[in-house]
Amino acid sequence: MVTIRPVVEGDLAALDTAFSAGEYFARRFADGRAGRCVLLAGWDGPTPVAHGYLWDAPDPESPQHLSAMESVRTHLAGVPLLQSLHVAANQRRRGIGRLMVAALERAAVDRGHRRVALGVDPDNIPALRLYQSLGYHDWPHGPIEISYDGVAEDGTTQTFTESSMMMLKDL
Repeated sequence: MVTIRPVVEGDLAALDTAFSAGEYFARRFADGRAGRCVLLAGWDGPTPVAHGYLWDAPDPESPQHLSAMESVRTHLAGVPLLQSLHVAANQRRRGIGRLMVAALERAAVDRGHRRVALGVDPDNIPALRLYQSLGYHDWPHGPIEISYDGVAEDGTTQTFTESSMMMLKDL
């Protein structure tokens, strides 16, 4: 049985190992301590199998989000974002994604919010179907683009651009 709970400091090494995430979880954990987000993880016994967070700070979480934040915040001022929802590949289609979304939505309500939003890759059909089945609908302002610097397969640093479809839900 999978349990969804807030991440504690002692979880960080297991999460980093399970998801090959480097310092990602430490940064999100620090953001949570500062009150900017709620970081949750799904556990199957001692094994982390999922993670996600609710970002409800008014500032963007990272430089790559600056490129899209103006559009998102213009249309969704004060609406928190469900971010980086991920279920381990060998754990998918077991309802864990639904559990994670429900827990993140409860966190939003607990923090006084009545709506949530999320971005999803328009080509990720399973995720789109999941969110639609949970009551999310497309926002009417078209896709947003997020640009960020990253390391390409050849080892060079490049600027990447991703398209994301925004979806909303009233809680």
